[in-house]
Amino acid sequence: AETVVLEQIYRAYTIKNRIPYHNI
Repeated sequence: AETVVLEQIYRAYTIKNRIPYHNI
């Protein structure tokens, strides 16, 4: 269960870094 959570957080982090939100 912990590994799945860590993987999801890692994916979200990489997505945020890949797609810089310049709408704020």
